[in-house]
Amino acid sequence: MFKNLEAEMVLARVTGGELAKELGMSESTFSTKRNSRDSRGFTLEQALAIKKRLRSKLTLEKLFEWED
Repeated sequence: MFKNLEAEMVLARVTGGELAKELGMSESTFSTKRNSRDSRGFTLEQALAIKKRLRSKLTLEKLFEWED
């Protein structure tokens, strides 16, 4: 799970559905990517768009750091 991503979403008051829509994907696809540790995860382009939308000051590495 990307705990830092979840926390940043809460701080920015942005839902997964909102991010999914902005990324041009279904909420289900966004959820799968958000909970996936392998190649089904976010592309670099998607990760950058999410970071920008959340206005996160975390590095991409920290924002998308996987924690079990």
